[in-house]
Amino acid sequence: MRALRWTGVAGAVALAAAGCGSGGEGSASPAAARQCLTGAGFAVVEVPASPLLHTTAELDVTRRGLRAGIYFFSSEGAAGRDAVALGRTLASTGGGMTVQRGRVVVGYARRPSGAERARLEGCLSS
Repeated sequence: MRALRWTGVAGAVALAAAGCGSGGEGSASPAAARQCLTGAGFAVVEVPASPLLHTTAELDVTRRGLRAGIYFFSSEGAAGRDAVALGRTLASTGGGMTVQRGRVVVGYARRPSGAERARLEGCLSS
């Protein structure tokens, strides 16, 4: 699962994600997001924050063929800057994509099906 952190990709870019957890869009709690995602059938591993990537917390998420990283930032501005760079890198290395809401960014390793994306992001915006 550690490979899901995209260490090589992450070192080259900063990351962004979707508004998660019960605090509303952009005020996500890593613990609430992890609990919700686990309840929705995802395997979730919480990993330490990365000073290099300017994150305050990170979650690696898998379910069948879906792989995603959820990155929590201290500010919306930091998330926005890093989301753009991550999106470009993911798109060029395998068709991935990013989604940002507030200070949280989801980086998909490859474009998910509509159902899987709705399942993951629906949980994140709860």
